[in-house]
Amino acid sequence: MASDAPDSEKLQPQQENSPVTTPSKKKRPDWRLRAGSVVSGLLLVGGFVLPWVQLGEVARVSGLELMISDNVLARSAVGPLQRGLMSLVPLTGVTLLVWGGRGFPGLRWALLGAGLVLLVFGLVVVLTIFVQVTSLGLWLVVAGLLVSLITGGLLKATQ
Repeated sequence: MASDAPDSEKLQPQQENSPVTTPSKKKRPDWRLRAGSVVSGLLLVGGFVLPWVQLGEVARVSGLELMISDNVLARSAVGPLQRGLMSLVPLTGVTLLVWGGRGFPGLRWALLGAGLVLLVFGLVVVLTIFVQVTSLGLWLVVAGLLVSLITGGLLKATQ
């Protein structure tokens, strides 16, 4: 049975907008994104087991020790909710390490989400520890600095 199409059309490859499509593989992330994910994962896991807090020569405490320690100092520095949230650090690190190595398609969003969540958590922990260990004198210094910055900014804006 002969086709009505000319021979030149039969030999041409199908156009991209043709109705017949082949199943495509999901595009893997760029190698730089994958490498950044692996490095981020290694840093999170490595940093978790290295000292987070150093009190002179008396004590060095890692994130892992803060999370699982029965030490009274460690328990008083970090509450039970914070201890539970701290488990996000190594879990996120391992996840980013594996997903980066395997080229998980949603890697960019995973990196952004992990970075934002852990940054907020880290700031909360640092501010909590700062509030617990500081006293009135340092708070007066911080207040003086804020008044200085605000006053200088307001005067600049009104002149």
